[in-house]
This record gives sequence, C-alpha cells and structure tokens, in this order.
Amino acid sequence: MKLFGRVSIVIMLMLSFLLTSCGNNSVDNVEENISSENEESKEVISDVADDLLTESDIISESVEDINTTKTEYVSIDGIYIDDSYENEDNKNVKLVYLFYTATSPDENYKVDSKSATITINESNTYDSTHIPSSCKYMGSYYYSDYLTDVYVGDQVKVVETFIIPKGDLEAGRTIKIEKSQIPTMSDISLKTDDIIVMGNDKKIAKDVDPIGYKKEKKAHEDADEETASKVKSELNGYRWDFYVNSTSYRIEFVSPNKYYLTTSLASTEGTYSVKKGYVIIKNSSTGAINEIPYSFDGDTFNLDITDGFDVSNH
Repeated sequence: MKLFGRVSIVIMLMLSFLLTSCGNNSVDNVEENISSENEESKEVISDVADDLLTESDIISESVEDINTTKTEYVSIDGIYIDDSYENEDNKNVKLVYLFYTATSPDENYKVDSKSATITINESNTYDSTHIPSSCKYMGSYYYSDYLTDVYVGDQVKVVETFIIPKGDLEAGRTIKIEKSQIPTMSDISLKTDDIIVMGNDKKIAKDVDPIGYKKEKKAHEDADEETASKVKSELNGYRWDFYVNSTSYRIEFVSPNKYYLTTSLASTEGTYSVKKGYVIIKNSSTGAINEIPYSFDGDTFNLDITDGFDVSNH
C-alpha cells in the first residue's frame, strides 16, 4: 500500500508539472513562479522516484528470502537439533532431525527415511543416516530404511536424521533438500535460522509430535502386575527363531524374567522387563537394550520379535 501511495504522488506531481507548463507565459512574475514550481516539482519527482527504486529493490530481496516449506507433494513439519547428542568420533558434529509429511495428489510412490540429502549454502552436502533408537518417541513418524507406500490421497509422516558439523549450522545459511523419491522435494528451501535446538530426543518428540510422544511414553511405562503376569505366561518356556540383519537368531525366555539369545556369532543372556507396550531385554554383559513391541488381540498374544532386533527399522 505504501508503494502504491508513492506512485500516486508521482502521477499527481507529473500532471501538475504538465498543467503548469501549459499556462500563460505572458506575465514575467507568473513565468518566474512557474519556472520555480517546475524546478521544485522536478526535484520532488526525482526524490520519490529514487525512493521507489529503493523500495522495489527491498521488496525483490524480501521475495527471494521467503522460505518454501510446502509443495503439493511434501510439507516440512520442522527441523531440529538434539543438543544432547555426542559423537565418539567427532565432538564437532550435531544430530539434525528433519520432519516432513509426504502426500500424493496424483500418483502412488514409495518412500523411506534414509535417502534425503541436505546442502548447506550450496556447498556442503550431507546424506541422511540411520541412528538406532534416536526416534523411538516420535510415534507418528516413519523411521525405517525400508520403503513404505504413499498412495494417492494419502499421507505419510517421515523423519530423517543427519550428522552435520556445527560450523555449517551457524545462522544465516541456506538449506536445500533433495530426495528423488518425492516429486518437488528439491523446491523446498530453508535457512539454518529455522532450526530449533532442544535438549534431547524426548523434548523434540514432545514438540513436533505431541500425540505420538504421549503414545510412546505410555507404552514405555511399567505394566501393571496383572498385565506383566499375563505377558510372562506367554513368554516363559517358549522360544522364537527368526532371521534379521542377515543373521539367524534364537531367543528363549525362562522364569522368572530371564532370556537366552543365540546367533551364528555368539550366545548371550540377560533379563527382561514388561512395559505397557514393550518387552525390554537387557544384555547382562554389555548392558545393550532391545525393545520388542507386543500386543494382545483379544486373547491372542503378538510379539514383534524381528522389529525388536532390526537395526534398520527403529
């Protein structure tokens, strides 16, 4: 509105200039006044024109600075840094989470959470990488190396993780995202100023995915005595044979809460505890933890044993 107002002033001054120029020049003092007014009008027009050019440049720059966070195929839900993350090999890198919703207006396609790239300042490019257990509280978001379908009219929430040097995450830098699986992903543009820094993965989950966080938080709480007893009766005295991570496994549960795990590489043992949605097993020697989802469909007990050990799927 401000720009249009200045254009109106210029037009009025130009009309005034033309009308004055066409006036009666027979009287000397009128001629002097007209000349003086014309010079003043020229100066005002010149000043306003300069201001218009300056404002036009500012508007042009502002348009270029606007982020693109949504296309017909994808919408960015947030980009975060987990400030608690520590890398044993390099202290100068950060764990970056990219959350987005993939949609499809006209064609089916498949998507995973490992094939995106982030380019900072059109210079350094980083591939997404799978960090086991980093997204376990983001229950609404897909985090897997395996492909899942995005059907027409449907949507899939996806999270991808990146390891990026702190220096490339300083304010004022541009972010471009590429992912060949999703049409128009390359049209997305962000800035490092858009990144939200939070204390840990739980805080990130609570901020970007409050419903999923609440669900997963509840699933990780201790089961009541009745449920725990019911689950143990389905575990103790039974064994499961399965194949995952290119390895054959056999796990056997025994009373009161022990397990024995055998693979082609080694044999280990430990204890387990029952949560509201998971059976948590803990290796007695290393302290390593696996979370095995379970559920009851009526009286039928379902134990997703492969998911608990699949390093590419959680």
